Amino acid sequence: MTSLQRPTLIQFGRLRRIHFDRAPVWVGCHTLDYDEPWYDETNEETFRPWGGPLPFDPSLGMALVKADFQLADGTCLGGFVTPQPRSTSRRFLIWKKPTSPDLGIIQPHVFGRGGRQLEFWYGMITPDESSKAQFYAALGRAPAQVFPIHFSADPTLALGITSGTIPGFCYVPDLKTPTFAT
Repeated sequence: MTSLQRPTLIQFGRLRRIHFDRAPVWVGCHTLDYDEPWYDETNEETFRPWGGPLPFDPSLGMALVKADFQLADGTCLGGFVTPQPRSTSRRFLIWKKPTSPDLGIIQPHVFGRGGRQLEFWYGMITPDESSKAQFYAALGRAPAQVFPIHFSADPTLALGITSGTIPGFCYVPDLKTPTFAT
């Protein structure tokens, strides 16, 4: 892409499965495109298809990569992850080793009915019963049919850690201890 071409710009919350079917890697415009003439049309939530070489290197900036998810009952769904660099300068890692998946960095999202994003990461906030019930309803499944969820992205799409297991909705109330709820 030349700097004269304006790419497709999509806000994070509007990304659907169809976008990842068209382009398996989407990048954050605010971390990569500050010198583009259309940069002022973007914000921290704006993404565009990656047009560079694959696998994408997460040291370049933020990316979202198409991934496959397998629910506990064997159901396969599509979604996306943020590649986790193999080494990180983050002040705290939810997991002990930077070679292990940190759900706070990877922040996996699965696509439910209609291609809508469903998330597992809640930061410091404890997921409430209503949010969990809406999640299960969107998948049409009970908690035991959903968790644990295994996910992985095609390794030709991005470097870093792009696979792991989601034991439940993840939150870190004390910024140290990962806690999971189903």
